[in-house]
Amino acid sequence: MTGPGRGEDAGTGAGAGAGEEAGTGAGAADGVSGVPDGTIGRDGAFVVFRFVLELAHPVARVWAALTEPGLIARWLGARPELDPRPGGVYVIDHDGTKVADRVLRFEPPTVFEHTFWENLNPDATVTWELAAAEADADADAADTAGAGGTRLTLTHRLSDSDLDNAVATVAAGDDRGLIIARNAEGWRRLLTRLEAALGEDR
Repeated sequence: MTGPGRGEDAGTGAGAGAGEEAGTGAGAADGVSGVPDGTIGRDGAFVVFRFVLELAHPVARVWAALTEPGLIARWLGARPELDPRPGGVYVIDHDGTKVADRVLRFEPPTVFEHTFWENLNPDATVTWELAAAEADADADAADTAGAGGTRLTLTHRLSDSDLDNAVATVAAGDDRGLIIARNAEGWRRLLTRLEAALGEDR
């Protein structure tokens, strides 16, 4: 994830804003395959990006890729510092800039939620939710964690005030349409890298 502003990847921090209709496609570019377009919606004063990805890997493996620093580095491009508990730190080096966030929820192996560039976007959160693929839905989660597929849902929420702050600072001069498209495409690219890393031999 690159930092707020004009980065190509998720974490542009500028978010989405007024003028975009709930449920529209995320506008991913051609040539990024395997990850579906996300949706962009409204929840009160928050803009919400959501991606749902079906992965041919067990829940336990996907959870590890999202929460073990050495495995996170394979798709994120940097090894984070992670204290895996509510209130714990989640620090990522973004091209030489260390960004300190906080863990909000840590519920193995199904929910990991953290702040996102909290210094610039104090209301923003990212939630990773894992569930056994539909074919395994009738089985107990403990039984399916080591086998079958996984449905990964990524939700990125940021408030209008987060967006206003970005427009006034790191994304100055950009209109909201550009900001929202950049965030959506960034998440899609990041999820594509995650999917590729999961497909590699460990």
